[in-house]
Amino acid sequence: MSLDCLFVSLIAILLIKGSQSCFTSSDTQTIYVKKGTAYYGECSCVTPGYNVGHLKWVDSHNQEIDVLRPGTDQKAYMERQVDSISLHIPNVTKSKSGLYRCITNFEGTEYSKSFYVLAYEPITINPPEEQYIVLGNRSLVKCKVHAEDESKVMTSWHKVVGDKLALISNNEKYEIAMEGLYISDVIDEDKGMYSCSAIDRETYDEVDKDINVKIITMPVIKELKIREPRNEGTNVIAGDILVMECIADGIPHPEYIWRKADTNIMENPRWKQEVNDLMIDPVLPEDQGRYECIAQSMAGVASKSIDINVYFPPNITSFPSLMVVEGSTVELVCDAVGRPAPNVSIIYKGQDEDDIRDVDENDVMDNLSFIKKVDKSHDGIYVCNASNEVNYTLEEMYLTVLYKPYFEAVEEIVWGWNGQVVNLTCSPDSKPPSFVQWRFLTENSSVAIEVNKIILEETKLYGQNFITVNVSEQTQVMYGIYECNASNHLGYAVRYIHFREGHIPPPIRNATVLSIKATSVLFHIEKPDSFEGPPILGYTAEYDQTKDYNVTDIHTNRTWSTDRPFIIENLKADTSYFIRFAPINSIGNGAWSEYYEFETLRPSVPNQPSWNLSIEESYEEININDTNQAISWTAPGRQRCTGGLLHGEILSDLRRLAM
Repeated sequence: MSLDCLFVSLIAILLIKGSQSCFTSSDTQTIYVKKGTAYYGECSCVTPGYNVGHLKWVDSHNQEIDVLRPGTDQKAYMERQVDSISLHIPNVTKSKSGLYRCITNFEGTEYSKSFYVLAYEPITINPPEEQYIVLGNRSLVKCKVHAEDESKVMTSWHKVVGDKLALISNNEKYEIAMEGLYISDVIDEDKGMYSCSAIDRETYDEVDKDINVKIITMPVIKELKIREPRNEGTNVIAGDILVMECIADGIPHPEYIWRKADTNIMENPRWKQEVNDLMIDPVLPEDQGRYECIAQSMAGVASKSIDINVYFPPNITSFPSLMVVEGSTVELVCDAVGRPAPNVSIIYKGQDEDDIRDVDENDVMDNLSFIKKVDKSHDGIYVCNASNEVNYTLEEMYLTVLYKPYFEAVEEIVWGWNGQVVNLTCSPDSKPPSFVQWRFLTENSSVAIEVNKIILEETKLYGQNFITVNVSEQTQVMYGIYECNASNHLGYAVRYIHFREGHIPPPIRNATVLSIKATSVLFHIEKPDSFEGPPILGYTAEYDQTKDYNVTDIHTNRTWSTDRPFIIENLKADTSYFIRFAPINSIGNGAWSEYYEFETLRPSVPNQPSWNLSIEESYEEININDTNQAISWTAPGRQRCTGGLLHGEILSDLRRLAM
C-alpha cells in the first residue's frame, strides 16, 4: 500500500470517529503528501439533528473552498455527500501546502478539524543496475540518494547471500555513505547482487534498487619492449623497421593507445598500430625520444614508457685544408655529426702512404683541435676518422707549413785528400724553396777573391746547392771555411762547412784480451788519440801461430767494423799466437801496432761420473731403471791464460823478422 493511500485511510478513520461524536472539540493533524500527487480529505458528522449543510472547508487564508465548477482550474475544491463533505487538491505543490480546516457549528459553538497539508519532494536513487569494483582496491558501489533534507534520510544496504538478504553494516570492510557503498580491499567474493534502500524518517517515503556488482582488475603493463630489430637495449639504426610491443593484463582486457611522450604526438604517416604493437617504418633520426604505451579500461589506466635511441652513421661536414707559417698555432677542425656522437680522431698520414702516426698528444689540445707552435714536421696529409657504433667515415686534408730555411747541422767537417773529388753540399730544408749563396771565409783577401771566383763559376755550372772540389787538381788553398747562406721570404739560415785535409789514423796504443777459450779470443781495442782525418771505420788484424812468424810473411787477416765485437774464431787449442792491429778510415789503413801475444786454452773433459748414493746404498747393486737416482761429475780445473804486449828477446826477434 502506498503512503498516499495510508494517509487517506487515516483521515477517513478520523472523520468516521468524529462523525460519531460530531465536533465536540478542535484538533490539528499534519499530513505529508508527495509533491505532484492528489490529496483527498473527508469531513462528516452523524450526531442526531445535525445538518451537514452547515459543514464547510476553508483554506490557509480562511477562504471558503467552493465546489468544483465546470471549465475552471481550481487549486482545491469540495464535494458534498449526504452525510459528509470532502476536500480535493488535484496536484499538491509547495504553493498549495498549508492549513486546511473543516468547520461546523454545534449547539451554538464553532468547531473545526484542521489538516496541515505539506508537499514534499520524493526520495530518488538511480544507480546503474550493473557496476564494477576493482580487485584489491577500495571501490565504490554507486547509489546516490537525492532528498530534500538528506539528514532525515536513512540508507541501508543488503547483499544477496544464497537465498537470503544479509544486512550490511559500517565496519572495516564496508562504509555506507550518501554516494553509495565503499568496499575496502575488494576480493572475488565481493561480487554479487546488492540492494540499496533509502527511507525518509519524517515522511516515510522509501525507495530501493537492486545492483549487480562485478569484479574487474586495474590494467597492469607487464612488459614494454622492442620486438624488432632483435637486439639488446633500445638502440635502433636509422632506416631499420622498429616494432615496439606492449603487453598488459586486466579485467576487462584493456585497450592500447600509443603516443610519443616528449612531443605528445599520437599519429604519424609512418606509424602503424596493430592491437598492442606500434611499428615505425622506416625509422628516421627525428624518431628518437620517449614512447608511452597506455593501457586503459573501465577499471583504470596504466602507462609505461620506453626511450628509443635512433643511431645513424657519422658524416664529416667540414675538414678544410690549411696553409700556415711555422711557429703559429693552427686549428684542425673536423666537424662530424652522428648518433651516438662520433669519436673524432685526427691521424697524421704524412707525405707517404706508409707514414701514418697519431698526432703528438703534447702538441694537440681540445680533442685534436689545436696544434701549438707548428713546425715543418706537421706538414702533410691529415686524416679525420669519425666513428660510432654504426659505422665510420674518413676525410683527408692537407696542412701546408711554410717555414724559413733550416739545416739539420749548422756546421760540418768535410775531409779531403789528394786524388779525391769532394762535393761540398748545402741543401737547406725550406718551404717555399730557398735561394742559396756561397762564400769562402779567410783573413787572406787575395785567397778569398781567388776561391770565391771558383765558387761563382761552380754555382753557375752546377747550381747553387753544392760545390765540387777536385783536390788533385787544385791547390791547398781550397781548404778552409765555406759559408752557405739560404733564404726565402720567411727568413734565412747559415751553414758552415769546414773543408780540411784528411790523414790516415795513427797506430793503436793498446789492445786487451777480454776473454779467451780453446778456439776463440775476444779483444778490446782502444781508439787512437784524436787526429786530423775522417773517423775510424774499423780495424784489421794480422795474426798467426808464434812458431810460424819467422817462417813466412803471409799471415791470416781479420777485419771488423767498429760496431762489431773484435773476436777471432777457429783457432787451435793450447796454442800461442802473435797478433797486431791497424785502424782503418775512408783514406786507408793506419800503421800496424806492436805485437801482442795470447795463448788459447787446452781442451779438457769432465772427471769420471759417480752416482749420488748414501752410505747404506753404496754397498747395494744400482738399479738403472730407478728414476729417483742421480749421477754427477766434477768439471776439470781451468787453465790460466796469459796475454799482453810481448817483451824481451821474443819481441826483439819479431821486430827483426818484420823488418
